[in-house]
Formats: sequence, structure tokens, C-alpha cells
Amino acid sequence: PGVFARVSLDLGIDNKALMIPSQAIIPGVRNKQVILFKEGRAKFTVVETGIRDSSSVQVTSGLKLGDTLVLTGLLSVKPDAVIKISQIDNKPGTINPKAPVAGDTNVVKEVQRGRSSF
Repeated sequence: PGVFARVSLDLGIDNKALMIPSQAIIPGVRNKQVILFKEGRAKFTVVETGIRDSSSVQVTSGLKLGDTLVLTGLLSVKPDAVIKISQIDNKPGTINPKAPVAGDTNVVKEVQRGRSSF
């Protein structure tokens, strides 16, 4: 009693995993969704997830390499709504501001392959 242990298991690495920020996932009663930025509009897409860490989650289906995700303003975005981009994050840890546009509220991220340790 009163004793605990922290265990870390290295079960392998998947270099082809599609990893997205955890904040992009919208949990639902029956499924999980993300908001894609397509042709200037919000497209809600159902995804299946795999493993996760403190900041990222693996997407096993529903996304493809190069899809663009909306990361902020998720609660105010409606399906097929027009989206104005204020920042684009194309590489992990890098945010590249675009020219400011009045009313910008969203940050988007391009889906890229990442290393997933599991």
C-alpha cells in the first residue's frame, strides 16, 4: 500500500502514422470528427483514431496526407461555413502567419506524416 510505479514500454515506431494535434478532434456520442478546410469552407469529417500522446493523436482513417485541418474556433464553426485563415502551421512546431484579413479567427494545419511511438 502507498507504493506506485511508473512504467514506460517501447512497443515500436510507426513512421507512416498520420498524427494531428489533439485539439483538432471533436468528440461526439457516436464518433469523432475533425473540420477540414476545403475550397474556403468547413467540411466536417468523421475520423477513427489510434494511439495518442500528450499533444497528438494518430488518425487511422478519415484523413489523407495533405488535408488541411481547422484547429481553433471549433465551437463556432458550422458545416459548410466560409473560413478565413489567420495562420498556417505546415510543419510541426512552426507557425507561419499569412497576411492579416479582417475577421480572421482560425488556424489551420496541413496533415503530415509523423512519428508515432507505441
